[in-house]
Amino acid sequence: MRDRDALFRGDPSILNKDPEQLKTMLREAVGERPEPPGSRQRLVRVARMFARRRVPFRHQGRALSGMDCIGLVICAATAIGLKLPDRSGYARDLQGRELEHAMDEHLIRLLRPEPGAVILLRFNDAKRHVALLGTHDMIHAWDRVGYVCRHDYADWFRDRTAAVYRIPGTWT
Repeated sequence: MRDRDALFRGDPSILNKDPEQLKTMLREAVGERPEPPGSRQRLVRVARMFARRRVPFRHQGRALSGMDCIGLVICAATAIGLKLPDRSGYARDLQGRELEHAMDEHLIRLLRPEPGAVILLRFNDAKRHVALLGTHDMIHAWDRVGYVCRHDYADWFRDRTAAVYRIPGTWT
């Protein structure tokens, strides 16, 4: 309780606390329960933050200055403490099954969509785009829009979903 009072008074001694302890105190002060690393809710929140910031689309980008659809997944996973393998030099317009093979190798295939899942989308008969699922929306870096954005996960996208995956280390 004393620490909490110091937190709200702006007492500078509070800054001497361990950073993790300080984060926990802040969460408790605003009524937020701590989440374990790898929470799918955190993954979606981070992706939505990228969408709110309208991070620009940039092929092979992995930063707030620009990212592509795979970069969004990698950056969101990294932000919550997960490590995914990354590869550079891939074509902007993937053909064949290259993307699906990579996802099958590094992610866990699911039977149905669920919040925090990564979906593989098919456009023009090629599996070439990925997005993160929220509860009723999807977050993705889409070159057609030019930045990270959110769309309802409605019929148009649902009909183009070729596969659904979970990132290893994520929890419900």
